[in-house]
Amino acid sequence: MAGYKYVLPRFSLQAKIQRLECVKETAKFVTLIDRFDCEEKRSKAKGVYDTWEEAHAALTQIVEAELNAVRHRLQYLQGVAGNVRGMKPPAMEVQQ
Repeated sequence: MAGYKYVLPRFSLQAKIQRLECVKETAKFVTLIDRFDCEEKRSKAKGVYDTWEEAHAALTQIVEAELNAVRHRLQYLQGVAGNVRGMKPPAMEVQQ
């Protein structure tokens, strides 16, 4: 069904939802104006949604997942930093 679709950015975490005109649609693909080829409706790199609300919910979920990954990475690195700060030089062996 032709009309408008809401598209998330490709390969980036921009807080942006584009509204693009759809000229052709099948069960799995859409052809959008301003794009040179057909788009898969759902893929890891992007998403094409029927409503702004669906696109917003998906973008919110993506950003929350990224935040959780960064939080876990920060916790891990804080632990590593603590281990590095607590390092002591090796004890010198006395030769006989």
